[in-house]
Amino acid sequence: GLVQALTKARASTEKPTFINVRTVIGLDSKVAGQAAAHGAAFGVADVADMKRKLGFNPEEHFAIGDAAREFFADIPARGEGFVKEWNDLVQRYTEAHPELGAEFQRHSR
Repeated sequence: GLVQALTKARASTEKPTFINVRTVIGLDSKVAGQAAAHGAAFGVADVADMKRKLGFNPEEHFAIGDAAREFFADIPARGEGFVKEWNDLVQRYTEAHPELGAEFQRHSR
């Protein structure tokens, strides 16, 4: 499934990975697969029906499953690492090219 594809993509470090996902907009709603699903506000009863059909508790709101939490648990730390790498790169650039580095920083804030 999707989690396996994401795990495999995350392990690939040599090249970008594209995951092609085919979906049905508004799956299991009264307007599934129709253009109306793009902008339609699903009613409370329709949302509850969709949740039941998909095995979710219709009384829960904004629920995130354990598998999703586990898969994305490292995102904050990874993001902080990327920010640190970026800031270090900008600092080294600014040290090597003070005027250009200062100009870059003025434009990127």
